[in-house]
Amino acid sequence: MYPCKTPCNIGVQIADYKSGDSITVNALLKAGRIKAEAGTFTILSYRITMDASGFFSDLWEINNLGEKFTENTILHFRKLRRGVFITIDCITAKDSYGFIAGLKSAFYVMR
Repeated sequence: MYPCKTPCNIGVQIADYKSGDSITVNALLKAGRIKAEAGTFTILSYRITMDASGFFSDLWEINNLGEKFTENTILHFRKLRRGVFITIDCITAKDSYGFIAGLKSAFYVMR
């Protein structure tokens, strides 16, 4: 996991779903990754926090390396229910010039 950087004004999205949108588990699994909303960035790492009410704890926190969702992340996604939230933060990315930058956090609600 790369250290968190101060975020710039560029955010991330999952497929065509932007931060604040509601999303289904199937859409998460089909997309399989996050991407920058603008510019040419390579996602290096990020943290996903999920509301896991009704399961073993109140929150799940997963560190994900690379832009693709790891197997562990996918296993947790499959357990999500309607109405719970997902936040993606501590997003570290490399721009086209090789500079490391932080991207804005994203928030999704399961439907």
